[in-house]
Amino acid sequence: MSHTETTSTDAIFDALSNSRRRQLLFALLEHNPQVVSPQSANGEKQYTLKDYHVHLPKLTDNEFITYESNKVEKGPRFEEIRPVLELLESQSDELPGDLV
Repeated sequence: MSHTETTSTDAIFDALSNSRRRQLLFALLEHNPQVVSPQSANGEKQYTLKDYHVHLPKLTDNEFITYESNKVEKGPRFEEIRPVLELLESQSDELPGDLV
């Protein structure tokens, strides 16, 4: 994707169409970077193979995140998805429980 183009609305909604991707993007609103590992500090499974092979690459391909060595950071196009994330977050009381 060229940096001179803007991200399509379809790409934004495709990125937000999965709850795992939404969780990561919402987390990046608060804390950048995020550390991703297969297990959390208490030993619970935190990220799955599908996250590593589907969700993280999809967000990386759209440049919403950068991902390297278990570290996820806001990508060069994160600011294009930020307004939608903030809108969803601000209206979370009015939305279905698993959306935000």
